[in-house]
Amino acid sequence: MPQHPVHVPAELRPALDQARQAYASWLECRDVDDYFTSDEVDEFAARFTAAIDQFVTGCLDGDTDPLSVRQALLSTFPAAISSGLLDLSAYEAFDSLPPAQVARGTREVAAPVSGATQPRSQEIGTFHSVHPLSVVMELVGLGVKGQLSDGTVEVSQAGILASIFISELTADHLVVTAGNVLDTYFNFIVELSAEGTGTKGHAYLDRPFSKIKRWMGNATALMCELQSLLIEASVQFDRWDLR
Repeated sequence: MPQHPVHVPAELRPALDQARQAYASWLECRDVDDYFTSDEVDEFAARFTAAIDQFVTGCLDGDTDPLSVRQALLSTFPAAISSGLLDLSAYEAFDSLPPAQVARGTREVAAPVSGATQPRSQEIGTFHSVHPLSVVMELVGLGVKGQLSDGTVEVSQAGILASIFISELTADHLVVTAGNVLDTYFNFIVELSAEGTGTKGHAYLDRPFSKIKRWMGNATALMCELQSLLIEASVQFDRWDLR
């Protein structure tokens, strides 16, 4: 597949965040068979696919490139694609949009309310800078560069081997993903917004540290390297907690 930057319009990011949260819940419940029933796993799957459909349907009303949407789904939800839960071919073209493929036996569940705030699984912290947003995003890219598998600050996608790569990159949004084509171990997200004459930043993981297991060292190194570079650039931290 050609390498294209993934651009997600600002108005669609809440819908994509809802899909990420639903995806993380589905990943967790499917791996804990002794705690969740099969019906509960199906319900998590249904919520995830409903959230995906809401996100893609929202893209119909804008100028989003279908290839970018497909790339976003491929790089962000690989386990759902490899399991057959998410039918990627459904989003090849926007003129015909079938719903996401839900596993047999799942109950129909209403899609999340548009714009609803979803809790982040592991908030790392917030920071602010007098620098303009574009400069801070450049700093963020440099801050994560040392932990990327190939050290290239551009959008790429998962390969067969485990790797750490940038799966999304826009003017104010960066996602570093650790994983391979079959699974995502974690996503580290940095979001920026203009604030007065400067920039506000927010960083978080898409799941708790307890769910990362053997990748905790990689996640910690990633966040520490970013923090160190931002400190060198005199960025002020409101909070930065790596517990």
